[in-house]
Amino acid sequence: MTAKRSRNTTKRTYIHTKIWAQLSRYWFLDLKEEGQRGSDIEIITCAWVAREAITDISSIAVVVVVVVKVVVTLVVVTVVVVVVVVVVVLVVVIVVVVVVLVVVIVVVLVIVVVLVIVVVVVVVVVVVEMK
Repeated sequence: MTAKRSRNTTKRTYIHTKIWAQLSRYWFLDLKEEGQRGSDIEIITCAWVAREAITDISSIAVVVVVVVKVVVTLVVVTVVVVVVVVVVVLVVVIVVVVVVLVVVIVVVLVIVVVLVIVVVVVVVVVVVEMK
């Protein structure tokens, strides 16, 4: 983790330095075009202001990236939770329906068996009475 952070910091510092140098150069060229001679202090001040602005912008960018990552993570977690809840509810509903069907089938079979037994007993009694 430290090596990665160090690499990122070095890369960011390098990018800041390049942008800082570019902004300083453009500012110095603007002074030359206007016929002024920019003192070293003015150039350093401009470069420092540019560097601070870049640092502020990159800090804001880091915050924005972190916020976006958090929001995306929350959205993904919410979607996953909703999908899991829906799947669990569907499974529960399917299990309940299957259990109810099995109970109904068992009850119907018991009724049919009882009716068959009653019919057989009645037939046997009638046959015995007729003899």
